[in-house]
Amino acid sequence: MRLSEMPSKMFDILVYLHREGESNVKKIIEDLGIGRGTFYSSIGKARDLGFVFERERKGWPAYSFYNLTHRGEELVESLIPVKRIIDGTVRGIECELRKLSSRRKTNARIERELNLLERLVRLKFERGEWKDAIRYSRKSIKLGQSVSDEMRVAKGNRTLGHILQCMNRFDDAMAVLETSLEISSKIHDSRGVAESNYLLAVILERLGELDSSDSYYKDCILYCKRYKYRLLGSRALLGVGRVSAKRGSIPKSMRVMKLDVRELEKLGENQELPRAYGSIGAVAMRADIKEGLKWNKKCIHASRKQGNIRMLGYGLFNISGCYLQLELHKKANDCLDEALTIFRKLREKGMISNVYIQYGEMKRRERKWRESEESFEKGLSILEKIEEKYSLAEALLKFGKLCRDRGEARRARVMLDKSLSIFNNIKSKDKIATLEEEMKNLDH
Repeated sequence: MRLSEMPSKMFDILVYLHREGESNVKKIIEDLGIGRGTFYSSIGKARDLGFVFERERKGWPAYSFYNLTHRGEELVESLIPVKRIIDGTVRGIECELRKLSSRRKTNARIERELNLLERLVRLKFERGEWKDAIRYSRKSIKLGQSVSDEMRVAKGNRTLGHILQCMNRFDDAMAVLETSLEISSKIHDSRGVAESNYLLAVILERLGELDSSDSYYKDCILYCKRYKYRLLGSRALLGVGRVSAKRGSIPKSMRVMKLDVRELEKLGENQELPRAYGSIGAVAMRADIKEGLKWNKKCIHASRKQGNIRMLGYGLFNISGCYLQLELHKKANDCLDEALTIFRKLREKGMISNVYIQYGEMKRRERKWRESEESFEKGLSILEKIEEKYSLAEALLKFGKLCRDRGEARRARVMLDKSLSIFNNIKSKDKIATLEEEMKNLDH
């Protein structure tokens, strides 16, 4: 395996285990200073490739320990010189930047400093060192402003916006991305305009601002078609499909997403496929369970193969819904258990809450009222604190059904009213229709 094929920070973890021997997860993360998502994505791939093995210490609390297999040891020993080159590159860039900052500014030196900062931000971001990436991004923006290099300033804001978005700092990300879009439009930088539109669309989709999100995605696609930015256009197309599904246009969403998958497969962008398969699976199961099963299984298979633990969690969560509809509760529960373990490791509050809501729905179908309510309350307590509007509305709808089944019509109406209000704002046609039918049934 080549170093360039490895997930971010995977080799750092392998080198660490080669040096330190068997270590627990907490110690590895703290010593390397990496995010939990980066760690689990990287270690999952390393485990699937046979480079590491996991051992769990029994008792309370339980700890997972990792160590290298013989194959992992051979890999590290063969690639350590390459890793040293990359580490040397980071240290060398930082050293040169320190020297440049202490010298008299000339056009040539400023140009060199800007180029080095861009490289360093990219390396830091890829290595999961987001705080350093933010610091160097802001330094790059400030330097670009000092010499009125608007192209650099726009690109710096775009990069900073992407990092902030990954950290769920949506307001901060929106501000710098709008700055990037404004500057890119002014200087006629088509790539900058397309990328800014895409990143803004992603944030707005997550915030439930579907009309605005759809508009930004479509603006991005227009630029991508005009200037042949094929991969970015494909990602934006997937976004349009997701927005269509959230509005209730399932057939349209499926057509758009299948076009996207064909484009990604044609481009050979295998790293993008788990997300695309998972998106189709989440939509397909609302119209055709067999179709939903097929795409969610593809998502799970591709995610395990690539060590993409985040998308594995999404695939397991989505397929649990298919199994629930097929009344295969044991399979659904097993998938939810694995998904919850993943999202806890990644500390993804939104998906942790969604798993609890799914547990609640499963227990409702089993008529285990107390267990169902406990799971719903756990999920809702998280969702009410974050800005995932679509998930909150779905959770309230399902909790309303539980109240209805228990004969608590007044409480059910409160839950359903809240859900309907959110779905009306989002303009989700199929969910609005479902809720209106539920409300009529309460009156009989």
